[in-house]
Amino acid sequence: MKQEHEAAFRLNDGACVRVVQDTTKVDGLGGEVWAGALVLCEFLEEHAQEVVQGRDVIELGAGCGLCGLVAASLGANAAVLTDEYPDLLARNIAKNCHLWAERETHDGTPVVSSGELEWGVPESIAPFSRQFDTMLGSEITQLGRGLHVPLLETIRSVLRPGVKSLALLSMDPCRATCEGVCDVSKCTASHFVAAAKQTGFTVSKHGPVRLASREAVTTLVGALGRPLHVDEDDWSVIFELRLERAEDGCKHVEYLENRSAWRRAPRLDLPSDSDDDVADEQDDDDALLRQAEETWRHSSSNCGVSKAFGFSRELCDVEGMHAFRCADCGNVVADRDDVVSKTFFGRTGKAFLMNNMYNIRVGPARNRYLMTGMHTIADVQCSQCDFVLGWKYIKAMESSQKYKEGKFIMEHAVVQDDSEEQAWNRQ
Repeated sequence: MKQEHEAAFRLNDGACVRVVQDTTKVDGLGGEVWAGALVLCEFLEEHAQEVVQGRDVIELGAGCGLCGLVAASLGANAAVLTDEYPDLLARNIAKNCHLWAERETHDGTPVVSSGELEWGVPESIAPFSRQFDTMLGSEITQLGRGLHVPLLETIRSVLRPGVKSLALLSMDPCRATCEGVCDVSKCTASHFVAAAKQTGFTVSKHGPVRLASREAVTTLVGALGRPLHVDEDDWSVIFELRLERAEDGCKHVEYLENRSAWRRAPRLDLPSDSDDDVADEQDDDDALLRQAEETWRHSSSNCGVSKAFGFSRELCDVEGMHAFRCADCGNVVADRDDVVSKTFFGRTGKAFLMNNMYNIRVGPARNRYLMTGMHTIADVQCSQCDFVLGWKYIKAMESSQKYKEGKFIMEHAVVQDDSEEQAWNRQ
């Protein structure tokens, strides 16, 4: 059948962005406009002043490039449309260049351009690194869960550091009320959101939109001229990602593998940091370091290491701890003061990133691909009942994940909080 049927999005001012669709040019589904792209375009127009106007915008997995072209038409300072196959993008840019022709500069710098970008590949990302205020993506999380981490790494790389940078991604939720915290084995959106939080993003949800209620969706035709099939209970949502400020520096200290000293975790300085910010962070780090060293001096006589059945066993006097206990046997396995982050995700759902755990056995190391990339990890079991509590990060293959080495993931579902602040776990 004949390809190259057009899809269009008409703006409120009457301007119309038109794109040619051709699935033969971009290796399958990427050459068609899907419902999520139209939902994202509507969102961009509604919030143009906050997320588009005067900003440098990049669209990842652009396919036909509709969202990026709409952003340019709404007043983006510059828009770059990227995919593995940019030929179709270049054609659609030429088709719509009259919409922003008045804003083209005399030095020949185009308002809209296209480029080839492969997610997760440093050499491919480098030309686009830290150049953009807004990142766009429509239904690109459905391309495969194995691509979620490379996609998130790419988003982090292309956005400028700072609280104003953001990513907007439309995707299919498992249901209208999905908040991105459903069973990750059944909900692709929740899998992506969990990976985003673990990668250091804050995530908020916009929508949902019932697709059958949108005329732009119900009248859409694909590359072959066929109408898009939409059920009454089909929905689309937009998730907004922003870089967490807390990821700019590590406000904690780490315990060395030889258990003989404490050290400050490396701080990652960003160009946006002021001298005052750096000084404040340094004071906080120094205070934590002194506190950790004092704790070590008072407790070192009560700690030891032994070997049992191929596991290393860590024992510690737990008197006075704000304890987490094994849900199976009640053995104290962690101190609330060792919690680094409450926003991680484990095998059973919510999990904590821990500086240390106690009365545990650490199993043999093995390589495993997690949501944030390849790691060497070892299972952590309760020393009293062998209940699996989580895992220990031995080695991270990616530089952005090195801060986890030597730390633990403790599953929230398999421990009980024995502190006075029982409500803390429900925050």
